[in-house]
Amino acid sequence: MTMKQEKKQHQESISIVFPVFNEEKGIASLLERIEKTVMILSETMRVNVVFVDDHSSDQTPELLKEACRTNSAFKYMRLSVNSGSHVAIIAGMEQVPGDCTVFLASDLQDPPELIPKLVEQWRAGAQVVWATRKGREGVSRSDILFSRLFYWLVRMVGGVRTPPQGSDFVLLDQRVVSAVLKSSSHRPNLLMEIAVLGFREASVDYVKKARTYSVSKWNFEAKLRMVINS
Repeated sequence: MTMKQEKKQHQESISIVFPVFNEEKGIASLLERIEKTVMILSETMRVNVVFVDDHSSDQTPELLKEACRTNSAFKYMRLSVNSGSHVAIIAGMEQVPGDCTVFLASDLQDPPELIPKLVEQWRAGAQVVWATRKGREGVSRSDILFSRLFYWLVRMVGGVRTPPQGSDFVLLDQRVVSAVLKSSSHRPNLLMEIAVLGFREASVDYVKKARTYSVSKWNFEAKLRMVINS
């Protein structure tokens, strides 16, 4: 078999990982939007979507299990204890390997419709494609100030070159996923761990939307814990 024939036989694959915690009110909208995105991606790629339940206490598990029964591209897994979104993402990346993997929040602040644009940058040669926030809707000035201060400290003190406005939404090449799984700590700041690996990067700008269905779990205690871990 020639190299050309082998390449033709290999269809690219993408895995999409959603960490989920108590999102019952927004699950229907999330499923509707991700199904449309999966249809677009499926024209050229094999697509797997995994919902990693960070030990929700509402109806989130039942709703997602039902969705998985009706859509073969969907998979569901549940963490035994509440462990945080970054641990949930790592667990998802371990379970659904692909040529590339993208993770994003399940509260629809990050638009799944942006994923095809991230794939374009990956196909152009980038191994890490950041979805970078050029704006944030519905966020207090204090939260914006905290975020900017944190990322400034990360760059100036830690020497880690993350996107200046931060990012919660990124596509990783399979090589990057493998490196992250080998290097991540038990209390990871996943974005910083990706940034220090030194792979080829690109970015796509977007506006992070205000919350519609859920309440932020990002309280002062969670912020402080993230700073200390980082």
